[in-house]
Amino acid sequence: MLAFTVLATLLRWLTDGLLADASPYSFYYLSVVLTSLVARMGSATMAVILGGLCAHFFWVEPRFKMDFLNTSQIAQLVVFVLVATSCALAVTAARVLRIFDYISTDDD
Repeated sequence: MLAFTVLATLLRWLTDGLLADASPYSFYYLSVVLTSLVARMGSATMAVILGGLCAHFFWVEPRFKMDFLNTSQIAQLVVFVLVATSCALAVTAARVLRIFDYISTDDD
């Protein structure tokens, strides 16, 4: 859901004075997990993509550009995508298994 990515961007903006260039992707992990809790995997995938793009555009130097100055910036984005996707898969799987368990439970 787009609202969680917007919320993550707002939270990151509010903490920009404290974080500066550090932790550009931190709040976007939360966005992915929350999206996974309330929506399907497609929406969670969109949260990963939008979160990665927003974090890189707004918080990685040079800001407001999609330039990569070094391999460290590329590595940070790749790690975000891998970890955030893993989180989305885990939350989605847990949600599906819980629903399956609820449906298959016999009421005595």
